[in-house]
Amino acid sequence: KEPNGWLKEGFNDIQWENASIDDKVNRDLVAQMNQPIRIVKEITPISVNEIKEGQYIFNLGQNIAGWCKLSINKNICEPNTTITLRHGEMLKEDGSLYTKNLRFAKATDKFILKENKMREYHPHFTYHGFQYVEVNGLKPNIDLPLGTIIGCVLASDCETTGSFESSNSKLNKLWKNILWTQRDNMISVPTDCPQRNERMGWMGDAQVFCQTSIYNMDMAAFYTKFIQDIRDGQVKDGRYPDFVPHPYKGRSKRRLFSGVPAWADAGVIIPWQVYLNYNDKRILKVHYNSAKKYVDYIHSKNKNLIWKKSTGNSYNDWLNGDTIKSQDYPESGGSVPKPVFATAYFANSARLVGKMAQVLRKKKDAEKYAKLFEDIRDKFNTEFVKENGMIDGDTQAGYALALNFNLIHDDIRPDVVRNMINALKKYDWRISTGFCTTPMLMKELTKSGYNDIAYQLLLSEKFPSWFYMINNGATTMWERWDGYVKPKPNKSINRIKGSYDSIHGRISVDWKYGDSQFNLRICIPTNTTAKVYLPTVLGKDIDKKDLINIMESKKPLKTNPNIRIQKSKIGKTMLHIESGEYDFSFDLS
Repeated sequence: KEPNGWLKEGFNDIQWENASIDDKVNRDLVAQMNQPIRIVKEITPISVNEIKEGQYIFNLGQNIAGWCKLSINKNICEPNTTITLRHGEMLKEDGSLYTKNLRFAKATDKFILKENKMREYHPHFTYHGFQYVEVNGLKPNIDLPLGTIIGCVLASDCETTGSFESSNSKLNKLWKNILWTQRDNMISVPTDCPQRNERMGWMGDAQVFCQTSIYNMDMAAFYTKFIQDIRDGQVKDGRYPDFVPHPYKGRSKRRLFSGVPAWADAGVIIPWQVYLNYNDKRILKVHYNSAKKYVDYIHSKNKNLIWKKSTGNSYNDWLNGDTIKSQDYPESGGSVPKPVFATAYFANSARLVGKMAQVLRKKKDAEKYAKLFEDIRDKFNTEFVKENGMIDGDTQAGYALALNFNLIHDDIRPDVVRNMINALKKYDWRISTGFCTTPMLMKELTKSGYNDIAYQLLLSEKFPSWFYMINNGATTMWERWDGYVKPKPNKSINRIKGSYDSIHGRISVDWKYGDSQFNLRICIPTNTTAKVYLPTVLGKDIDKKDLINIMESKKPLKTNPNIRIQKSKIGKTMLHIESGEYDFSFDLS
């Protein structure tokens, strides 16, 4: 029970027991490297219903990670009554709380009203993932104020750096859901989920979402700390763990949850992405030997360069189409063969270690790992790629993976892209990729000139799709299927604008389609340059007439000395521009 006046000066604490001291702990006490966990937002419920006498269900209207602040007094609760709060993400059909998906997590808080005056309570050393709160112990048959509980959103307090807005309300909702999902899974480490008895820093999830998270928020300090966690969890032989921090000390457990393709590769991918975005070489200097040790471990176990041995639990492309059970959806054909998946990640990690060595001016290592990548690439093509561009398994995931990691030779690339399109057609233009390869699929479609198909997938409302989640009330991204799309102009959406607060300053883009005209506004920060792709065709020979058709700030393009045309391809023209604000427009008719 709470002692009277314990928070006030002069309180007599003689009855309190002294803290015990453990002199066996031998660890350095260091300052926190990343942002503190704070209440970053407070949410008032949108409704409250008494589903049976004395049992109330509050709906926050948004799935959050955090806790509830409870305000109670004698009008709604008798003194010495135990108030119980249970948290969940969904309701059953009868309106009661659904908790089966929480597994063993109790997600329960209890409070006791000590006296008759108004009191506020909230927990401090736990958090829950929830949208709905079941409250028991209050007086029955009363009109409870919505503010009886307040949802307190907890997260590592990283500043938002990205913005997005379009003419499509569901696309705007999708972006908000992605942002909420990131916030809900940033409790000191990037977790997989905030609600059930897991809440662990799964590395596969972290590496897939890394670049998106950086666009959304300032993640420099957050990932600097997490990369240290990754090294702390690395096994002596070089393997990175499946999740970080790694809770198991025993050798057998470490062996069981370490060294999985794509998950362990996060130990190479995340440091490289952080360097690319924040230009902090210190990350690479500190982490290089660790990343090198990991690649050398895979190589030592797979001398033939096909990663089949020492793959740990081998989760493969997690939650791919083969895990979906739906009447009109193919039962198989979505899962990429495990050796294809693993070897692709082996190649990519070797390539990135070579790039790290190049940045750090380790010439011999740069050459060594660049050659290792080329050797794995050649072996990948010999082992898995047929002359017609068919990759073993004939999956959307396999094609996207090989293309995205640059494993396909240029002469056969068009055939591989064609097979990727055919793999989509087999699924009635629905995605069968898992969460590792879904972003790759969208990127490779746009990169290969199939922007219309990428938009078809993005805007689809069939199951499975992003908008299917939106239509079914999702306020965050469902674990069973998610990803992220880099927008490119398409007439199916007539306007999109977004910004990113980079380390150099704000980068912003705002484009829109009119009946026959395209407008593009861009802001490039000082001391930077940019490549701009315009969705038009100037042709091989650029003449004065072509230059007049494209306007910048209502003047012919050629009159701006800060712009030069680098190349023109069918469907797009690339410009090189200096820092500044630009307003491009041209007639598409």
